[in-house]
Amino acid sequence: MKEETINIIQLYEEEKTEKVSGKNSSEQKSNEVREEKTVEKSEKALPEKSKNGKNFARPLINIISGNIFTKEEVVKHLPYFLFLAFIALLYISNGYYAEDTVRQLNKSGNELKELRSEFITTKSDLMYISKQSAVADMLQKKNLGVKESLVAPKKIIVKN
Repeated sequence: MKEETINIIQLYEEEKTEKVSGKNSSEQKSNEVREEKTVEKSEKALPEKSKNGKNFARPLINIISGNIFTKEEVVKHLPYFLFLAFIALLYISNGYYAEDTVRQLNKSGNELKELRSEFITTKSDLMYISKQSAVADMLQKKNLGVKESLVAPKKIIVKN
């Protein structure tokens, strides 16, 4: 079986070299006939059909020998293959896009946590600085001449 596959491949390579060297068409036809006979022999040597009624070895041999790429069926199904390739590219790019989005979400979440902790820290500092005793200490350190009143404020009530 391997020898037949190798013969097919050798014939294919010979055909390529003959096309390049420019031999006449009668020699090419004889080579094609030889190749067809070899293919027929390889098809006869294939195992009988399986229990399901399908032959699984024939497509495998066609793939290995390269015959699958020379058939018209491949050309017929080429748009479908290109569509599948396009869908695969979309699938891959969607995966990368999703990973990038997840990274951005994680980055934004971490930044939000940092800003929230900074807000809480700043708010507590502001509460401490705005206390009456803290304001009095700051004014006394800066020597602005403003002193804290020792007398309690009085309410002014206006009677009509």
